[in-house]
Amino acid sequence: MKHRPLCTVCLLWMFLLAAVVWGGREKAYTFFSPTSITSDIEDNEKVLVAGAVCKKEFTENRRSYYLKNVSIYSYSKERSLKESQIVIYDRNEKRKNICYGNVIEVTGKLKYFDDARNPGNFDQKAYYKRQKIHASVWADKIKLQSGKENEIQEKLWRLKMAWKEMLIKVLGEEKGGVLSAMLLGDKSAMDPELKELYKVNGIAHILAISGVQTLFLAYTWL
Repeated sequence: MKHRPLCTVCLLWMFLLAAVVWGGREKAYTFFSPTSITSDIEDNEKVLVAGAVCKKEFTENRRSYYLKNVSIYSYSKERSLKESQIVIYDRNEKRKNICYGNVIEVTGKLKYFDDARNPGNFDQKAYYKRQKIHASVWADKIKLQSGKENEIQEKLWRLKMAWKEMLIKVLGEEKGGVLSAMLLGDKSAMDPELKELYKVNGIAHILAISGVQTLFLAYTWL
C-alpha cells in the first residue's frame, strides 16, 4: 500500500463515507419515510389539532403559530394521531394574542407543503420536513386550553417585535425588512420578491442569524 498512495486515499475515503452513511442512516430514514398523517389524512381534510405554542411569526396577512407535542384528530377517520410539530396559520387579526407556552385547540383544514415546482426554486416541503414539520392547518377556530405562559420566551419575542418595528420605522419597509432578517432572523417583513432574489442568487445565507446580533444588542444598550 505504501507504493500506492492513491489506493490508500480511496480506501480511507470509502471508510469515511461508510461511517457517515452508517451514522446518519436513522436521520435519513426519518427524513425520507412518510409519517402517519401523510398516509392517514387527506390534503384539505378537516381536523382538530391541539398542542403547545413554541414559536410565533406575524406577517401583514396572517399569524403563524408553531405547535409541539401535537395531537391531530381526523373527523373522517374518527381517530387521533401524534406529531412532533405542526404550523397553524390564522388570518383572524381580531383574535386575542396567543402566548408562548399556551396550549391551544385548533379546528381547520390540514394542508401539505408543496415541492419545488422548478429546479432551483424554494422547496417548501423539504424546508419544513428538516424541522420535522409535515403539514399546516389553516385555522377556522382557535380555543385556549391552557393559559400557562412561558414568560421569558414571550418577553424576548415582544422585544424582538419592538426592534423590528423600530428598524422599519427608521429605515423604511424595504431596508428595515432586510435588516430585521439579518439582525433578528425575522424575514416576515421582507418583500417576497426581494426574498426570492436572495435565494435565486445564492446569498440567502446572509439573512441567517449570526454573531452580528451581539453587536446590535450591545449598540442598543449604549
